[in-house]
Amino acid sequence: MTSSKVDGFKDGFFLSETNPCANVDQRDIEDVAMRLIRRPEVERARAHASLLWRSVAEYTAGPQMSRFEEMMDDYTFNYALKAANGDPTRPRVLRSYVPAANWFGREVPGSRWGGDNPDNAYRLIPIAAEGRYEVHGRRMPGGIANVTYALVANSATSVTLSLFEDRDLKLESDGSFLITVDDRPAGGLVNHIQNKPGALFLFIRDAMGDWQKETPNALRVRRLDTGPGPAASEADMAELAAKYMVADVYLLYWFTRLNYNMPINVMREPRGSGAVGGLRSQMGSQGTIRLADDEAMIITSTSGGAAYRGIVLHDIWYRAIEYWRRQSSLNTGQMVPDADGRYTFVVAHTDPGIANWLDTGGLGEIFALHRWQGLPPEGSGHAAPTIRSEVIKLKDLESRLPPGVQRIGAAERRQILEQRLAAYQRRFADR
Repeated sequence: MTSSKVDGFKDGFFLSETNPCANVDQRDIEDVAMRLIRRPEVERARAHASLLWRSVAEYTAGPQMSRFEEMMDDYTFNYALKAANGDPTRPRVLRSYVPAANWFGREVPGSRWGGDNPDNAYRLIPIAAEGRYEVHGRRMPGGIANVTYALVANSATSVTLSLFEDRDLKLESDGSFLITVDDRPAGGLVNHIQNKPGALFLFIRDAMGDWQKETPNALRVRRLDTGPGPAASEADMAELAAKYMVADVYLLYWFTRLNYNMPINVMREPRGSGAVGGLRSQMGSQGTIRLADDEAMIITSTSGGAAYRGIVLHDIWYRAIEYWRRQSSLNTGQMVPDADGRYTFVVAHTDPGIANWLDTGGLGEIFALHRWQGLPPEGSGHAAPTIRSEVIKLKDLESRLPPGVQRIGAAERRQILEQRLAAYQRRFADR
């Protein structure tokens, strides 16, 4: 593959030289989706989905009902985006699962739900099960920690049919690459994903460890076996968005209930994520944390040799707590090791002066998720990741911390948060 095939920096497709997510397709799909959410079909579906949610959560949500309408804003726009990019004969690469932002000179709603990872650039390409596709890509300066390409069979992107991992990707000397998607078995083929019956989207997760340097790959896609079919009307798109929105309430509610089927204030042992809709090559540890004002949770974990790790706090609607201005998540490039190589985190409402503090945003109940991605294959000699946790009184923190935990002062914390916000804002560079 020659780099010119993805080099839309020359033909005007990419609108920013530093941010490949800012491109003509992204801008145009967002414009359509912003019209869709104002259509009566989508407004009715939002009202229906809201009623379903309130029927099972309004009483137990307590103070976090104040976050409900914002969750529904994101939920609605998420499906409007998927419907606007739902034509597999006209495939485009769409970034979704992001907070609301101002870019391209307009206010774009958020699209987060379902346990969004603050480190990921989530992108979707519509796929037809019988189709043949080429995904042309290029590494950006700064690289990327870990990327996975999952062929998924549902609008909630939780049913994986095929998976291709970044560690198996073969690059050209200029950093470009070509991934093929068709019905041929993957064995023996380079950079190939086998298409399968039921395919709906190619779901791409670019995990950024260093927000200040790493950038998602530049991607473009084309279908090889057929030309575009009749274009869907916006009325058709609105009906599709409405269908997805109502149908997926049940699955999302099921995901939130997973956290309640385990002891409160315990991070469970790491296990594979594929069986419950997560990434097949990933291990995860979940927990529901309930903290009083004078309490904290200490979490200590090991790396397991993973290429990428992240720990994040979510509200009860499974949306990551405002990570662009709070240290409510930490990843491989941000977390600081203990003296013995393990990693200790302190979950608390106020800053305890520990480098790996996780900020609850003042929420009394949160969902925590620790991910390990790009784990080495079995037999590589790496020990499996481990995790342990305990809730303690804040006044006892110093006596309960493992030795060698890194401290941090108030001035350094302010600097880290300023740098965090500036690094996050790179995601919305549009020129």
